[in-house]
Amino acid sequence: MSSAAPPDLTPLQRSIVHASASSPDASSATIASHVDSSASYVTEIQNEYAELIAHISDLSDLSYLPSFAHPYSIILPEPLIDEYQFEIGDVVELTFDVDGREETTFGMVAPFEDSMVGRSSPEMQARVYGSYFSLGDIQDEIPEFDQFDCVDENKAELSTSDDFLSYLHSLKRQLDTQINSGVQMLIGVGILEIIHGERDPNNLISSPYFILEKDRFPRYLANNGPELIDAHKYVGHIDEPDDVYFTYYGEDLQPSQIESLRETILDVKCFKSTWNYSIPGYRAAVGPTTTDPTGEVIRVTEESLHIVEGKERNVQFLEADGTPATGLTADRIHDAILDANPTFESLVSHTRYSGEADGFPLRRDGDQIFILFDQVTLVLTANGDHLSWVSPTGIDHVETIIEAVNGMIEGQLDVEDSRVQPADVQQPQRIQQDDWTFDTNSLYHDHTDDTPTSILNTIFSHRFFHDSTIHVPWAVLFEMNKHPDAGSATAATNEQGFENMSILSLLDTLDYLEIEVQTPPEEITVDLANGDVADMHVLAYSNQQDATLVTGDESLAELARLSDTPSFNIAQLDGLSSGVDDESSFEDIFKLIGSELVTHAEIVAEIDELLDTDTAAPIAESGTTSTMDANSVLESWVSNDGVLPYVRSTDSERCYAHSQSITLVPTKAVIEDLPQYLDSSDDFLTDEFLDPVADDVLSLAHSELPSVTLVVPAEYIVENSVSKSAPGDFSRKLLNISHAENVEYKTQPAVRAAASSSLQALLQNNVENGEDALLSWHDYVALCLTTALESAYLLLPDSNGETWKFTELLGVDTVTLSQNS
Repeated sequence: MSSAAPPDLTPLQRSIVHASASSPDASSATIASHVDSSASYVTEIQNEYAELIAHISDLSDLSYLPSFAHPYSIILPEPLIDEYQFEIGDVVELTFDVDGREETTFGMVAPFEDSMVGRSSPEMQARVYGSYFSLGDIQDEIPEFDQFDCVDENKAELSTSDDFLSYLHSLKRQLDTQINSGVQMLIGVGILEIIHGERDPNNLISSPYFILEKDRFPRYLANNGPELIDAHKYVGHIDEPDDVYFTYYGEDLQPSQIESLRETILDVKCFKSTWNYSIPGYRAAVGPTTTDPTGEVIRVTEESLHIVEGKERNVQFLEADGTPATGLTADRIHDAILDANPTFESLVSHTRYSGEADGFPLRRDGDQIFILFDQVTLVLTANGDHLSWVSPTGIDHVETIIEAVNGMIEGQLDVEDSRVQPADVQQPQRIQQDDWTFDTNSLYHDHTDDTPTSILNTIFSHRFFHDSTIHVPWAVLFEMNKHPDAGSATAATNEQGFENMSILSLLDTLDYLEIEVQTPPEEITVDLANGDVADMHVLAYSNQQDATLVTGDESLAELARLSDTPSFNIAQLDGLSSGVDDESSFEDIFKLIGSELVTHAEIVAEIDELLDTDTAAPIAESGTTSTMDANSVLESWVSNDGVLPYVRSTDSERCYAHSQSITLVPTKAVIEDLPQYLDSSDDFLTDEFLDPVADDVLSLAHSELPSVTLVVPAEYIVENSVSKSAPGDFSRKLLNISHAENVEYKTQPAVRAAASSSLQALLQNNVENGEDALLSWHDYVALCLTTALESAYLLLPDSNGETWKFTELLGVDTVTLSQNS
């Protein structure tokens, strides 16, 4: 990186030169008004420095290298900063060719220093971190990395310190080669991300330094970024709004963490106003959001910056009788908003689709509707009987939008009223622990397995280890030294433990973390061969360091709980936090429900492996803690994710399965018999009823059972009402069924439902024939309701083969209790 000596310009001359370079067709008078000068002086400077103006009008000839550690900076050596008449903090406008499109973004000038690309620099740390999770894809881009093995498709397998050291050398050699090949500036990967215009939240590498789509990391590491086609100092107006908001979601930040987030944002300073930035180290923090229309670039100041919490709020729409409206699907809500024909003219300048006729930016994705205003995305989810908003709080502008959209939906649904209330969601707390004590088991085993594996997976998969101190008690080294002799660890396990100590030392030299090994005493006066004595030394040392103990020893974990020592089991880290946003172990457990995990006890035990109710445990992808318990996780799956509870008839055990919905209309005779299929507490339908329906009617997978919606003809209830003050036997049976937790109970008049059916008119004539009738009146009522409902089954008793008249003659789908006997 080198350049020629520049002329020494005054601030006004520099402004004229840059304005002339960026707008070569502008008149002297136009430039003069922009820089607050006279037209004649502008002309004088243009003539005197015509060659310089031509030179700095475009920096696109400068070669660049993507920087992972400085995601929102444009880093130039000081000679080039001088040559192109920049000052530190100037905003540069960059235009790239992205798949044939010209895309423009902005970044701030920062000075290059050799230490930025040193062996222990943040740039090297960022490259090590990202490449660890994407080695398989990197090998497609950089053949030198074929020498290293992969596990789990993309992750680097670096089991020994020699492997890791060789890996570090390869990354450093590649970085040096790129720097020495004539690269003239570094452009942050966060800037490059903006020009793509989208970010897949389910495919991210989320590191302490950058947040980037996983597919783009290998290309940028190989310096295969998009072509830079124009670059010059931005001479447009930079707005400084009175209020700029950044919102954090999904975690409860402590004051010190909010202050750290503020400092990170203020370091960036200038932002493209129409892009939702992700803040490294705070994946769930996004912004900026402003309350007034702005230009392309805004500057955030200490006074204008507000850090606010994003929360979920539920909205219910009420019918005339005060009951919540149901059937709220994403399709219905999306159509309701569109039918309201919103224009929001006063907000058009804030929308990403301000050029469209409707001026109201909606995007539908599954059960969610996204309302995309510049700098803020509002998420609306349909949940059947209510809607859920996820949005920033405390911003009047946003509240106006939400209230207006709720009003639109209310008007289109033709309901009486609506009510908004906070969702009952417990926000986990982000871990801010800086000191950790690792015991022997944690040095032997990866957090995902009991087999001896590299500690890199434990460290890199949990961002809270970055910049922390890991303490190793001398008693741990004693145990590792004696284990092979004592036969309590295999040679491979013991060898991996020492390799992991060496790997931690390399991470220390990389400045990724700090490792402190306790100095052994000159004389050991206790019998450390007694494991309990060694455990007590580990506990005492962890307490002395005010550290959190990470252990794979259940006995030691129990001692930690009894002695009130902060700790968690190494296995708790499995899937709870990762450098790549993939499925968590909770989802792995979820998939096994109904097949390998059936009973309540089995499922809760598996969830408890990931949660310690006495200790704050990390939450996926965020380095956070939660006090949720296993039962609440399971109940949330029952409430929201289609998991069905039932009782196993053979042993009355509470069990669970994935579900598929089925609608059944019972005849009166079935209602008389159906309570026998409830468990003893009348809380659940048992598998004695559900299994045959799953196998013979729905042909469900082994892990699935039917989730029953039982629609009872209202005529039955009226006919059997014997007292206004107390229910009769028939009504009590219906009440028992309606209270079952795994049955959705409904009633509906059958006659009204069938009023327009000519087939039902013919059947009515047949019913009137008395004993010779094809159907009884009760069966006729149930048949009317079944044919009126979409995809419903008629639920019949054991009818001695008489189902033919329903299935073959009338073409109605049936389920009989004989299938369930």
